[in-house]
Amino acid sequence: MRALLVWLGLFIMMAAWALASPPASGPDESGHIMKAAATVRGDFDGTETASPGIRSFQLPGTLGEPGGSLRCYVFTATESAACAPNELMASTDTMTAESGVAAYNPVYYALVGWPSLIVPGDVAVIAMRLVSALLSSALWAITFTVAALVSSRPRTTLAVMLVGLTPFAVYLGGLVNPSGAEVSSAGAALVLLVALASRRLAATPGAVAVTTAAAAFLCNLRSISPAILLMILVLVAVSVGVPPLREIWRSTVNRLVLLAGAAAVVFALWWAFFVSSGSGYIPSSGAERPDVAEAFWHTFALTPDYGRNAVGVFGWLDTVLPEQFYVLWLVLAVLALLAGLIAGTLRFRLAIVLAAGATVLVPAILQAVTAADYGYIWQGRYSLPFAVVAIALAALALGMRSRRPALGSAASGRTPLVPVREAAADFASQRSDVPAVPVRGGSAVGGFALVAVGVVNLAVQGYAFLYAFRRFAIGTDGTWAGFFTSPEWIPAAGIMGPTVLVAGGAVCFAVGLWLVSAIAPSRAPTRAATAATV
Repeated sequence: MRALLVWLGLFIMMAAWALASPPASGPDESGHIMKAAATVRGDFDGTETASPGIRSFQLPGTLGEPGGSLRCYVFTATESAACAPNELMASTDTMTAESGVAAYNPVYYALVGWPSLIVPGDVAVIAMRLVSALLSSALWAITFTVAALVSSRPRTTLAVMLVGLTPFAVYLGGLVNPSGAEVSSAGAALVLLVALASRRLAATPGAVAVTTAAAAFLCNLRSISPAILLMILVLVAVSVGVPPLREIWRSTVNRLVLLAGAAAVVFALWWAFFVSSGSGYIPSSGAERPDVAEAFWHTFALTPDYGRNAVGVFGWLDTVLPEQFYVLWLVLAVLALLAGLIAGTLRFRLAIVLAAGATVLVPAILQAVTAADYGYIWQGRYSLPFAVVAIALAALALGMRSRRPALGSAASGRTPLVPVREAAADFASQRSDVPAVPVRGGSAVGGFALVAVGVVNLAVQGYAFLYAFRRFAIGTDGTWAGFFTSPEWIPAAGIMGPTVLVAGGAVCFAVGLWLVSAIAPSRAPTRAATAATV
């Protein structure tokens, strides 16, 4: 039940964003909505048009132009969303809809697009957002829960992990956009693979299935997603070594799961190279077409801007928080990485440096090789999965320094295996690398860190939500009093509905996270007992 509270709290917070944001008001969301609606209707990659990177779909009129005339308020934060009435065609009519993400991998869109087969228009958009929020919040809940369960300092580990849960990560989770799922699945895949490779999580069918599903899902989100999974595998090998493949392979169920995962990865690679090659690389509207060196250094210099975007620049990248919030999050991120570098093993330190380096250098390298053809197209949300992986490594490093030999095999030098049959409730009820006598929660320092970072995180989450909500309702020049008393744009749930939801979700998430950090570990099983569970 503890992990379910974390999941529920995060889902409610993302659902609040889904309700408080006008249809298609997220970055490029209109194209993603069209892609999702087309995918569940059997059109997986659209029809080519005369415009580079743009493909067309035939869609019901209520979904062919989601959000209506967005141009009157996107890119202009002082303008509310009230200027964009969504004048929809009759649902029985069809129209040609053009999308810049039409050739993206269809897996995410098939998972979130099905509500559009049941309900029309804006209701379908909200329903698709809620399905996307369910997926993203579940992956984040797995990330937090497993990180706590395999750590000898769960509260300190969770405090650092919270730094990766930026307001923008929660916002993306409540939109129809694969970037939110990419961020959450990257964190989940990293934590699960580290847990298995370090043998702090037993290779039971349940654990292997969840790990494989997270990795396969990550791989099938965007064209760059297979490269993110490859990076995660390298970082896991560097930090703790490779997973115990021989032990995993012994189980027939595990073999079937791994083969299914391999098939999913092959599909992702095939789609990336043979279907969506160049997909999403819509040429920039700017005139710049720089050479390799100029593009590299220009993109490198934009790192602070990508960092702000990863923390939270909302809408169509037009709603910027006050600068002090970005500075605060930068300080938290630097402290988190330093904590991991100081407390972690040499291998973890190397992995953290590599992950942090990838966060900064991958955008510059990719832009260097593509800018001559497409101009500058990188956005901060593309950097967020790399940043989350770096933060997750720092969090794990804090709780995985010491090692204890497995019970029943004192000379083996391996960390005890942890059974996960209790996965339905807490994903696992035991944690390795702990004293034989059950302990609860960790040190007072860890508890203080978790409370302090949690309060800061949720306070910034709440302010960012209200700030962006006010921007949509009355514009950034509007007053806070006017936001509540005389908004120009009002969502179907009203002003107070999403506001109460985000507050309730934050409380639920905080309680769940604290309870997850206090799960009492049991004695680790002997190797024979563990084998029996496999």
